[in-house]
Amino acid sequence: MALVRDGSPGSKVANAAAGAAGALCNLARNHGERSASIAAAGGIEALVALVRDGSPANKVGAAGALGHMSLNGDHWKPSIASAGGIHALVALVRNGMPTGKAAAANALCSLSYNDAGMSASIAAAGGIEALVALVRDGSPDKWAAAAVALYNLAHNHGERSASIAAVGGIEALVALVRDGSPDSKVAAAGALFNLARSHGEWSASIAAAGGIEALVALVRDGSPVGQAAAAGALAHVSLTDNNRKASIAAAGGINALVALVCNGMPAGKAAAANALGNLAYSDAGRSASIAAAGGIEALVALVIDGSPGGQTAAAKGGGTPRQPACP
Repeated sequence: MALVRDGSPGSKVANAAAGAAGALCNLARNHGERSASIAAAGGIEALVALVRDGSPANKVGAAGALGHMSLNGDHWKPSIASAGGIHALVALVRNGMPTGKAAAANALCSLSYNDAGMSASIAAAGGIEALVALVRDGSPDKWAAAAVALYNLAHNHGERSASIAAVGGIEALVALVRDGSPDSKVAAAGALFNLARSHGEWSASIAAAGGIEALVALVRDGSPVGQAAAAGALAHVSLTDNNRKASIAAAGGINALVALVCNGMPAGKAAAANALGNLAYSDAGRSASIAAAGGIEALVALVIDGSPGGQTAAAKGGGTPRQPACP
């Protein structure tokens, strides 16, 4: 730990410190007991200092170690924050080298996971702006972590969702659903789901940015997790607005959603049933289209044989896609 703490940039000791930080990253991965040992030895403070002031290689290993420690137990998160870790990680996302940006985005993803307090601190430190910029301008190995972090920050929080929208996050996420890597498509669709759920205004923005067409394509051709996230987002985008419902139908959404009810994984079936329920509500034309696409048979089969969540969604609406994991 002293090597991580005392290496100076540009020295042989600094090169060794980079190796030490990388070793701590590997030791902390999926192991709470070793994370506890790192913390007890003063490792959190040393790693945060390295993220803030170390060489580019030091920053990568140190941010990775902090990210793994955050996933191993919520009790390390306050220590990371109190040591200045959130500000250091946000600065690294904003100004770091490409690999440092990716490692810092992963760490912020881990810190914000199911933690409203950490999410608030990340937003206060400028994390939303930095993460949206990374989604917009980064490369595929960084997109997914940044998008999942935005998913976490938007979860059940209208103010942070508004901040994401205000800095161009919706347009960046829609572009990622359309053009990103498979993992980043899942993460971006999940973030759009949370944004659409938080406020109807963001559903309109998602549609205006081309999100309906991108989400329908992901329902049709994505991975099982991506299909569930995209169908969940479409369910919320389609609430209370007939123009958006018509756009979903025009983009081929009805056939894609019926196919997902027939052939998807349980979470995808539930989310697709929910979306179909919204599309059918008080609209004879779309109801007829759902029936013509085989939707009645698919929904009845889900009521009879599906999981409890899918049965509820098929009968009356429901279903929430699983939270995407930090990469």
